[in-house]
Amino acid sequence: MRKVAAVLVAVAFVLDTAAPAQADIVRICHARARGVDPSATAACRVNYPRRIWVTIKARSKQYAWGNYSMVCSKGTGDDRRHGHYSGTTPFSLALTMPYRRPDTCWVVATGILNQPGTVIVILTARV
Repeated sequence: MRKVAAVLVAVAFVLDTAAPAQADIVRICHARARGVDPSATAACRVNYPRRIWVTIKARSKQYAWGNYSMVCSKGTGDDRRHGHYSGTTPFSLALTMPYRRPDTCWVVATGILNQPGTVIVILTARV
């Protein structure tokens, strides 16, 4: 019985130390606008992103829309992606990236309300 317990402890130790590091999700930038027909634009750069999301928030559930543009580089090449989104706030969307694991990405995202209020655009990334 002691041998089985010792083997299980050894296997658990090896699996624990061999596990890959968990990637962090970080807020890379945000923007806020308030007024009649507010429009907020967040623009930033992130190194080695695995995934990028845009989140659109408003003070009350309001219809919002917007678009994004992204340029990513990997090695000596670069590529672009862009798109649009809409929905009732708050909502989040995973952005389409041009490379699987780029070296650097520059992202611009806009959130627009077609009525008075406050709109917040948040860009987050798994790095």
